[in-house]
This record gives sequence, C-alpha cells and structure tokens, in this order.
Amino acid sequence: MFHPISSIVALALSLDCDSNQNYLKIIKKTGSWANEESFEIRNDNTALYTSPSLTNNRVRTIETCLTSTTNSIYTLRMKDSAGDGWSNLAYIELYGIHGNMVYKGMMVEKRLEEVQFSLYTPIGYGASWKYTASASGNWKDASFSDNDWTTVTLGSTTQTASGTQFFRKTFTGVNGMAAIDVQLKYKFGVVAYINGVEIYRDNMPDGAISPSTPSTGSYGSYAYHGVIRSASVAQASSSVLAVELHFSNAESSTIEFNSLLAFFAGISTANNCYVVPTTTTASASGFTGYSSSNDWSRNTGATAQTAPASLTYEFTGASIPMIDAFRIWLYTSNQNTVSDFTIEGATSKTGTYSTLMASSGNVYAGYTWEQFDRLTPADRFKAIRLNALASHSTTMHINELQFLVCNKPTVTTITFKESAYSYYRYHCSYGVWIHRMHGVSRPPCRHDDER
Repeated sequence: MFHPISSIVALALSLDCDSNQNYLKIIKKTGSWANEESFEIRNDNTALYTSPSLTNNRVRTIETCLTSTTNSIYTLRMKDSAGDGWSNLAYIELYGIHGNMVYKGMMVEKRLEEVQFSLYTPIGYGASWKYTASASGNWKDASFSDNDWTTVTLGSTTQTASGTQFFRKTFTGVNGMAAIDVQLKYKFGVVAYINGVEIYRDNMPDGAISPSTPSTGSYGSYAYHGVIRSASVAQASSSVLAVELHFSNAESSTIEFNSLLAFFAGISTANNCYVVPTTTTASASGFTGYSSSNDWSRNTGATAQTAPASLTYEFTGASIPMIDAFRIWLYTSNQNTVSDFTIEGATSKTGTYSTLMASSGNVYAGYTWEQFDRLTPADRFKAIRLNALASHSTTMHINELQFLVCNKPTVTTITFKESAYSYYRYHCSYGVWIHRMHGVSRPPCRHDDER
C-alpha cells in the first residue's frame, strides 16, 4: 500500500481565498507609458478587480481573490487612456492557484481590448485519487465503478511497486471550453485517457498495449510532462482522467505520480481558440531579430532579406501543445509580412519535420491578427518551423507568431472570402510585347482579354 513521505509540496500563497472565490496572480510588465495603461478583471458588466497605478518599465506581481463565476470564466479588459495601445514589450500574465499560467497577452487595440480567461482547475496537484495495481475491463471509462480501489492523496504518499500501476480521478467536465492542460508527474512510461479516449502517451510503443508492456525509455528523474489539447474530449459533465504507469522492467520502482488538469477559455465567444503561453526557444536561418518574433511584442520582429528563410521554435514548458491554428500580428509593415510560407512540426528540433500547413498569396491589412486554421487533426510537436518563401516586397517580416489550440467542429466545407472570382485566359503586358519583339512565341494577346 502507499506510505506517507515527509516532503509534501505546498503552495506558498500570501492570500487565502474563501471557498466562493478564485485565487489569481497577475504579473504586469509595463513600458515607457505606464501612466496610460490599466486593466480590469470583470464578470459580465461587473468589475471584480481594477489595477492600481503602474510605474514605467517595471514588472509588478499582484495577487487577488475573485468572486466565483460560472465555470470560473472571467473577462480581462485592457485599456490605454491615450488611445494608442500599450507600449511595445508591455504584457500581462495570469496564473491560477497551482501556479499554472492561464493567459499571457499584449494589448494591440488602441483604446480598449477584451479577452476571456478561465481559472477552472478540476484536478489540482495533491488531489485525492483512486489507485490499484491490477485493473481490467472498462477501467478507463467514466461509468466504471472504482469503489474497491484504494484512495490515495498524491504528493503526500509514495510507493515502491512493480508492474503497471493504475490511477483514476473523476471530475466535472465543461462544454464549450477551448483547451485543456494535462500535466503528469512520472519517470517511465505513461498512457492517459479521458472517458476512455487516449489523450497522451510517452515512453511507450505505438499501438495496443497490455499491463505487461514495458516502457520504451525513461527520464533521468521524476518530473512533470504533458499536453495542451482541444477541450472537446473533456466536455462530459461526469468525466474521469485515467492513467496507467509502466516501468521499463519487472524490477520494483518508487512511484511519485501527481497530476494537474486545467481548462482554458477561448479568445472570445466567436473564436474558441486558446493562445498558448508556453515559452519557446527560437532559432533562425536567414532571419535577424528572430527572438522578437515570439516574445509578446507588437512593434518588433524578425526580418529576412532573401527567400527562403526559416524560423524554428522549440517549446520549453512542461506541456507541449497540439496546435490547431497559428496567427500572425500585422503591424504597419503589412506589405513586408511573409505572404507565402509553410509550417512544419517535429518531435525534436533536430528531428524529421512534417508539413502542417502551406499558405500563399496572402494579402494583409495592418494593425490586426491574421489567423490560419489547420484543416487536419492536431499533432503534438515539440518543435515548429516556419519556412518563409515570399512577401509583397523585398523584405520578409514576422512581427509576432503565436500558436493556438482550438475546440472547433470538424471542417466539412471550405468558405472563400469572395462569392465569385474572375480569371484571365489571356492578359497583355509589357513583358508579352518584349517577348514578341525578340521572336519568342507567346499566346495571342487580345485587347478584350477573355475571362
């Protein structure tokens, strides 16, 4: 059975919120015009928290307790009194009670900008779980009865055991959220399920597995690893997170299992996508200033003068996102922004890359986000590479590239921006006449170009 251990992980919070409140930590980075910047945390039309006066070029940490709302969803309202948006490199970060970042963003609108965020974490570190060393049947399903399993408190107990170990935790799912973050503490092999559907696998072979299947590898020590993926798998009100831990051999090993499950709201009711705040390490070929292309700055970015050029991002957080969409921030240089590109993913920076998206001929407007949704199922890649192929000028620019995880219906139709298109069969140009002058055969040129 599980035995208590002396080291219990606890959160060092300066605030002790009531049972009808949610804890929130805010980190606000200001720029050169902090006196113009402010923000509010709101529930519908009610302001629950209003920011204090801010100081130039400072990182300030604030803690507060918010009155609970439906599904712990709130609205962040960012404001700029001068009407020109927050300073470049000014941003805001929001954290839940378990230290998990639930939102990071910069203000790009001129005077007022609102986004949604959620503090709903149905499974926190150190929660009470059901455990057994022998599971059978539909043990991964929400309908399975685990009454005869042992109740254990993670983070305060440990065990030395051999063979595959099984854990279950029931929780209340939420319909309409954008993404979930599932973090698991383990060293060897792991497979995780929500309501019987596999959501995560690591250090395990592909295909069907059994309780006797050994792990294919291990980490040097116990640590948190996981995934950020669409919340569509966790929408049932009565849900269960089921986890099986596999060792690399039949010898006994100490278990230090723990877990976190957090829900994330979409950007808005019209865009049910979550902007992943996970940090990345950037590198480039042909681009200068590449570290500014994913640093939450609105005015600076990466620049290349010759195509092709590439930007590579490696996720460094505990959870690796399964990306459903990308978005690019368009500053004033919309003609310089990359118009033709491909995006690829790989399990490591030096691994084999697979094409996730190809887009060309994009025409942009300034001061806006341009979002590109994938039409194929999301994958879990630790490295993402953008290959820049062209722009509408000689310079290729990426101000800010962000990664999104979305909860959207499967695409069955493709909608075009225009209701009708015209195509020229023949088109006269100066180049055509030059070719004719030099005796080069070209299609006949008509003054009334055929469509």
